Amino acid sequence: MNMQKMNRFFENFWLVFVVMTFSYACYETYRLGFADGGRNFVIPVLALLWWYMRRMMRKRLEKHEDFRK
Repeated sequence: MNMQKMNRFFENFWLVFVVMTFSYACYETYRLGFADGGRNFVIPVLALLWWYMRRMMRKRLEKHEDFRK
């Protein structure tokens, strides 16, 4: 697996992880109320930040490789 495919895979992995954890956080908040279930939104926010960092790094690497060619 080359580096570009691996970067795309992990970028998509984090995006799927955001959707799944956000769905779970919404379900738990609905079931328990915001006072008890609201803390579950921390994980999707952190995963979203991680996805954004991966995306920016991928774009930077692609730009750098295009410049080298």
